[in-house]
Amino acid sequence: MKKRFWSICLILITSVWLLTGCISAEERAQAEEWRKQGEKNAVTYVKQKYGFEAEVVSSDTQKVSDLFGARLTSKSLVTMEYGGKEFGVLIEAEQSRMDEAADNYQKEEVEEAFTKEVTELLGTSPDCINMKGGDNVDGWGKNGDAFYNMYFHEYYDGENLEELICEYRFYCVAETLKDIDLDSLWEKNENPMFGSKSVNLLLVTYDSEEDMEKCNIHPLDNLKTSVYEHGMFVSDALFKDTNKVITFDFEIKQCGDFYYLNVEADPSRYSIREDAELYEASEWNGHGFNNATAISDTAYYLEGDTEYTLYIYYPKEKFAAIPSGEHEEGVVLTSRRISNETGKESYDIFSHTSEVPDYEVFWDYHVDSDNYSFRLMYNAQE
Repeated sequence: MKKRFWSICLILITSVWLLTGCISAEERAQAEEWRKQGEKNAVTYVKQKYGFEAEVVSSDTQKVSDLFGARLTSKSLVTMEYGGKEFGVLIEAEQSRMDEAADNYQKEEVEEAFTKEVTELLGTSPDCINMKGGDNVDGWGKNGDAFYNMYFHEYYDGENLEELICEYRFYCVAETLKDIDLDSLWEKNENPMFGSKSVNLLLVTYDSEEDMEKCNIHPLDNLKTSVYEHGMFVSDALFKDTNKVITFDFEIKQCGDFYYLNVEADPSRYSIREDAELYEASEWNGHGFNNATAISDTAYYLEGDTEYTLYIYYPKEKFAAIPSGEHEEGVVLTSRRISNETGKESYDIFSHTSEVPDYEVFWDYHVDSDNYSFRLMYNAQE
């Protein structure tokens, strides 16, 4: 029995080590050599591309994640300075891979040129524009934001913007306070750059400057989801991803203290109503709860079209005031589905983000049920 116990412990320790991706001293030493060589290579690369010798300011080793966790690579981000201007170079330690190096020395020029193209599309200058793209952008999430900041290998000569942009994955969020018919605007688009599979473009309009300031949509976010998460502030939006154009024609409704949106459903064909005890809180025991406790007797029932994602927007100050008992482990929004055809029940906890200003935003994907209800709960200690 004791032997079996220690065998299980060994398996658990090994699993934790694999999942955390412990980096050995040898690996760190190797990465340090790569980083130093990367600095030398960066100086050579910049001189070959631009004809001047830049000074190395700092450097950082790129990390990647795989099945065994994080590990260091032979690629470095070298921060350089020339003529009072700092810029970055992404470069490999092997000199034979110099043709894979990329830099953002021309970042401002490329951004200005692309902004002109967006302005021509909109018919007006965007009030705010944010873009990310170039080399390395497909590896988003494994390093700091500086690793994904408009790095290009090709030299921008003022005439090759389309070639430059379409060579890499490129993301842009353009926002404006102007009242623009985005659907008809896109129908008239003839710019091949915007039609490229490599370009992801989100156009957003707002009714007020305050609403626009409250939105914080990053180009490398899941842009479609971000629009819905910020739905309380967005007036209209159009998202062109790699292979299709998505329009956002939604109407946010209110029920009691919260607002709601049934994504892509016809607003006239669904609603949410307060209801009496649609299901006992105890029914949730074993479905993520040990001692499920309802916030109140009020539950909610979605009637009409239910085949889309449901978003709930709860004002932060009202959500914070919800009574949840002394032993509360976190208030959550729960849902239950019952199929009229099979009678099968299924339970789910809404996904939740607290990063949107003014509202706690909850969403439940694939709301596909003939009988769908939800309520606020918490897990009380017994």
